[in-house]
Amino acid sequence: MSNTNLSDEQLIQSISEGEDRAFEELYGRYEGKLMGFLVYKLKSNELAQDIFQIVWSKVVQNSHKFKQDHKFSSWLMTIASNQVKDWFKASTNYARLLESYSNEPTSRDDEKPLP
Repeated sequence: MSNTNLSDEQLIQSISEGEDRAFEELYGRYEGKLMGFLVYKLKSNELAQDIFQIVWSKVVQNSHKFKQDHKFSSWLMTIASNQVKDWFKASTNYARLLESYSNEPTSRDDEKPLP
């Protein structure tokens, strides 16, 4: 049977069984929608492309965890949303770390300069 006749849920099942063509079909169905969502949320094409790759990697890695009674599109967008949230958390933590270093005094008052 051609992959174009399969539902998204059947395709993700095929992906979990190692079917490369199923991945290509599913990727083609959601490439534009997913990229549009990521660009909208991240306001950066480059960053969206990076997260896009991570999302598809997670789809493949976790395809065996997909529950057939759920919609694939919802599962995909949940993975994407979580990756966006993780990126914002990481970037916020990184910014706080940089800020904490920039607020540290460069020398202490009780230190004497070396002769």
